[in-house]
Amino acid sequence: MLAGYYVLFLTMPQLSVEVLMPVSLLAAEYLVRKRTCRSMVSFSATLLCVFLGGMPESALLLLTFLFAYILFRLVSDADLRSAWLKRIAVVAVASAAAAGLAAFFILPFWELMHRSFDMHQPHNVGGWLTGTYSDALSWPSIFVYFFPLLHGPLRTEIALTRNYIGLLGVFFVVIALIALFRKELGRGASLSVISCFFIAAIVLIECKRFGFPGMETLGALPFYRLVNFPKYDEALLSICVSILAAIGLERLLRRDISIRAQAVALAATILFIPVVFFASRAALSHEISQLHLRQKFPVMALSIPAILMTGVTLALVFAWRRRITAGMDIRLAIALTALIGVEMWANFIGPMFFWSNKLARMAHNPFAGAPYIDVLKKHAGNDRIFARDGLLFPNWAEAFQIYDIRNLDAMYEKKYLRFVQNFFHDQKNLSFQNDLQDRLTGTGPYDSATLLVRRLLQLSSVTQIGTIRPFGIPNRMVEEALELSKGYLIPGKAAAIARREFILGDEARVALGEHPSYERLPYQIHVDNGSRPVFAFSYGMDPAVFDKTSGDGVEFIIETKDASGRIAKQFSEYIDPKHDPNVRRWMDGQIDLSAFRGQTIDLLFTTMPGPKGDTSYDWAAWSNFHFLGQTPAVSERELPFKLIYNAEANIYRYDDVLPRAAVYHHAELVSDENAALGKLTDLALDIFQSVVLDESALSPAQRRSVAEMNRQAPSRVEAASILSYASQDVQMEASLDRPGILVLNDTGYPGWVAQIDGRPAEWTAANYMFRAVFVPQGRHSVRFLYRPESFRLGAAISGLTLACLLVAGLVRRKNENKGRLHALPQ
Repeated sequence: MLAGYYVLFLTMPQLSVEVLMPVSLLAAEYLVRKRTCRSMVSFSATLLCVFLGGMPESALLLLTFLFAYILFRLVSDADLRSAWLKRIAVVAVASAAAAGLAAFFILPFWELMHRSFDMHQPHNVGGWLTGTYSDALSWPSIFVYFFPLLHGPLRTEIALTRNYIGLLGVFFVVIALIALFRKELGRGASLSVISCFFIAAIVLIECKRFGFPGMETLGALPFYRLVNFPKYDEALLSICVSILAAIGLERLLRRDISIRAQAVALAATILFIPVVFFASRAALSHEISQLHLRQKFPVMALSIPAILMTGVTLALVFAWRRRITAGMDIRLAIALTALIGVEMWANFIGPMFFWSNKLARMAHNPFAGAPYIDVLKKHAGNDRIFARDGLLFPNWAEAFQIYDIRNLDAMYEKKYLRFVQNFFHDQKNLSFQNDLQDRLTGTGPYDSATLLVRRLLQLSSVTQIGTIRPFGIPNRMVEEALELSKGYLIPGKAAAIARREFILGDEARVALGEHPSYERLPYQIHVDNGSRPVFAFSYGMDPAVFDKTSGDGVEFIIETKDASGRIAKQFSEYIDPKHDPNVRRWMDGQIDLSAFRGQTIDLLFTTMPGPKGDTSYDWAAWSNFHFLGQTPAVSERELPFKLIYNAEANIYRYDDVLPRAAVYHHAELVSDENAALGKLTDLALDIFQSVVLDESALSPAQRRSVAEMNRQAPSRVEAASILSYASQDVQMEASLDRPGILVLNDTGYPGWVAQIDGRPAEWTAANYMFRAVFVPQGRHSVRFLYRPESFRLGAAISGLTLACLLVAGLVRRKNENKGRLHALPQ
């Protein structure tokens, strides 16, 4: 049945433990047929691999499909029905053995499910059930199964290529369908029955994907409500189609159907090409004219299958002329196998990866890392990093042994995401691809300079910040000009105005980006009656354009507009830093506004292209707005970040952070966890003197210790020494002149135990989500060990299961040896 398993997974949205489906089906088939010890072990080992694959949605659908297949086989096969109860018992025992062996993995995962945040859980998404999600039904979304490049190589507004079947697959499936209407006995009848199962599975999978009435019931069931079916059921669809295609191929090669039936299947498949073209003509016309789809994609998508079906026609005609009546047609098998390979290459792999996309000109070792990785590793130690602008994407840091506060997992510990969101709630429009909704990637427009975000960095011991955009000196007037321009920009030119940050010379600034040509961006100011009011500013071009050959510079113009509406030019200067190195810096300018004393006027900012009118790469900006004699109006305190690396990325050092292991002598008590979060965002709280503790989680002895410590004057936090740091064992040393609270700012997840000088100690949550232990006066060693009860219990179950299997195997071996002795002649 698996002879035709030629699925191409390149376009699938998800592929994990689904690769175990063929071997799972084969192991199940052997188990229900033979019921031997070897078949039971094979089935259990296969299920164990499924459990340990770490993909719960994939495993759930795989197991559902697998046990549905087993049940179908027991019901549909008369030979198997004769001892159906024993066969079910064997399957149950083998399945229980696999689950028992995987208990050490399953139980900790079950614990995580109850303590995690993820977008699959209905209570995290306003009650919406992930399992009820479906795709919009459209013919293009179905046709791309057979013509994957019909709408181009990438996502369009019409459809997304989810999977690959191909037109040859359709032909073989049609052969398998036609064979169902023949009256057969023996092997042919068994293939027909099995074909019915996989046909029914295909129909159900597609009905669920497109949300047919009644199918939402499945998505509302326990566990299934957590599964994104359109994403995870495509592999099952490929399995079903492949097995049906394999059955059809076998029917064809063994001549189980007549030449007339083969001709009908061939004609139906070839006719599918013009039908698809006719049904897709409007969508293709729109994509070509409006979305600029290259015509070669639909032409290739339809013409290549047509050529291949011509090859199938010729192969069948030659096979019909040979009139082979016995055995398998080897020549036809070779021809069809070759055509399958050609279809894969010509219809998808070639166009997608070679013809329409260019390979990289040079190869790099991804494990070596970019140069800035060495800078991070050199300065990090036990401290953490944070990166924005997609730099060092979450979880990549682990490959380089760097601690990153960002993470990208299927499930978060609930406290983690709430803790992070707590410090970004004042930043609007931050979400980027669900960032900060169910993940923290740092790819959104993060402003790490705000006081709240800096507090997050301080609490998390972030001493290094990586960014593509530099941290510019903020300027209140620039921010006001950007804010006031919203809703009043010239229609169609809104993209020309943006907040920009870049370094010119050695100075990074926040700037008002204005890409030419943009005329008269207004900024309203009031001119005081002071002595000689002179408005000063800077202007320049982003250094990223200096190596570009296109563009011929920018003319910067400032005009004034008074209350009467009269406009007068006050400043005009042209620079071309692409060709003149002398102006590759912040250029300073000023205008005298003495004529407007006591008035409110508009400054009109204009940028125009150079003499040739070429605006390519003219990323111009204004900055450093202020009146002479006044300090430039910054929106926050002086930024505490120190630039330590400026090349392919910018790396900043931040020293004003808490130690990874910090000793406090003062605590702020709050009533619950929510109050702890609120307290941490209170900028009046000095986090370098006081730790925030949830009073309801403290023992009476711990409350007394806090009261005693709080009687003394607060002192600055002290650092404890981290002697060794491993994923499940952290050893520290602290020397205290009076009792204190040692806080390790790692997540306080269940399963961690604390020791002080080798003796068990009780730990509690501190600063909402970290681990803290009360330490007496003197020099002490403190240790955190990860010893989760869920793993211990699971390991015990796994060990017991393994022991039972070994005993059963020994008993069986002993009985077999006895049987052989009794069989010997006396």
